[in-house]
Amino acid sequence: MTPGQKNAGVTGVDYVKIDVQGVDFQVLKGMGDFIDSVKIIKIEVWFNEKEYENTTLFHEVMGYLLQRGMRLHNFPFLLHEPMNKLIWGDAIFVNKNI
Repeated sequence: MTPGQKNAGVTGVDYVKIDVQGVDFQVLKGMGDFIDSVKIIKIEVWFNEKEYENTTLFHEVMGYLLQRGMRLHNFPFLLHEPMNKLIWGDAIFVNKNI
C-alpha cells in the first residue's frame, strides 16, 4: 500500500502486530474502521511507567479495543521490575465475532 491508498482493496486481516516504540495506540487508532475486520491484534502495552513521551497506558488501550469489539485474550509476555512491579508486556486481543 502506498501513502494515500485506502485499504488497497484489502477486506480483512487475520493478525496484526503493533510494536512501534511508544506510539502503538496512535497506530491502532489510525486503523479507523478497518480494525473491525481484524481477527487478532497483538500490541505492546504499558502498565505503570511511560517509557516514551506519548505512551498510552494499558487501561486506555483496552477501553478503546473493547469499544471496537475486541476482547482481551492473553498476555504472552509481561516484564516485571524488582519487587514484582508490572511495567509492560504484549497483549493479545481477539475480535468478538470470531
